[in-house]
Amino acid sequence: MPILIEKHARLNPQPGDGYRLLITRYWLRGLKRENINLWYKELAPSEKLLSQYSAYFKIDHSEEEQIAYHKMWCETYRMEMNGQQELINLLALRHLQGDTLSLLCACHSLDRCHRKILAELIEEASRSLAADE
Repeated sequence: MPILIEKHARLNPQPGDGYRLLITRYWLRGLKRENINLWYKELAPSEKLLSQYSAYFKIDHSEEEQIAYHKMWCETYRMEMNGQQELINLLALRHLQGDTLSLLCACHSLDRCHRKILAELIEEASRSLAADE
């Protein structure tokens, strides 16, 4: 089944969402707990990485600089997730068992959201686990 990354965390559950996972460092104000299956703040960027990102985009940068920074930021997030491989493997197993996973956060743009990277990591882990069987 798919790993869905398009939905904002505050959108109400819909048929087909499957297992709804909140992957934000902080709980979102106004978010109803019954709309989330599990909260994995460990899969969100670290506080340090979030504050660096926020500080960077408060200053005007050229498009080329923004692209380069975002690439570096993504690599740093991937390195952080190396420490969460066990949790990523658990999600990969759910994915292999046919569960739909909805990765939810507060980002409005998928272009600069960690959900996309996390989905890739889960898919990579799924392929690795499937090859080991």
